[in-house]
Amino acid sequence: MTRLSHGGMQLVSFIKVCKPLEVEPLRKGLAYLHRRHPLLRARVQRGVKLRWVCDVNFKDIPIQTCQITTKLNLEDEFENRGMNYLDSESYVYSIKLYLNKKGLVEWISVINIHAAFDGRSTMTIFSDLDKFLRSRTKLEQDKSLPLQESIATQLEAAGYFGEGEIEHKNIGDFSWPVEKQALSHERRACAISYSMPPENIGALAQWGKKME
Repeated sequence: MTRLSHGGMQLVSFIKVCKPLEVEPLRKGLAYLHRRHPLLRARVQRGVKLRWVCDVNFKDIPIQTCQITTKLNLEDEFENRGMNYLDSESYVYSIKLYLNKKGLVEWISVINIHAAFDGRSTMTIFSDLDKFLRSRTKLEQDKSLPLQESIATQLEAAGYFGEGEIEHKNIGDFSWPVEKQALSHERRACAISYSMPPENIGALAQWGKKME
């Protein structure tokens, strides 16, 4: 679905390192995260029903490094990163480290498949990384957190449709009202919805750049 949606199933995040870090300690911290959080080790296994299998090794996660000599252009880099589609059958995230002239990490970008973990999860994970780097915890001392049951498994007990029906409940009798029916390849966008007026969005973007 990531490939078919041209990266629409992916989330790109940027993390600013307040105090630039050496690469090797950071790699150890990332390995700690991978070992601690089971969905960082996830991949899709195809079968009767798609399922997460959490057995991906940290060494198989793509980690790039690049040196930046000027201020990082987040908008351009966001676009470049978003075009790197992840293979969900191999891993669910990749990382890029941006080094300054001294070879220290100033920025980190993460691409992840949204179905595995979302933006709030990314914030939680990197808060965990910050805690690890500030502590004296050794990588081999820490064990993995348990993989929790899917929320869908709790729906039936709460009085909703069970897990077996949730994915297919709308098939057959669910449709959007349209003026004229058309096959998917014949459809054209005819409306754009903004949560804010474009001029306000532009003004906020300019204000944000001045605050950097």
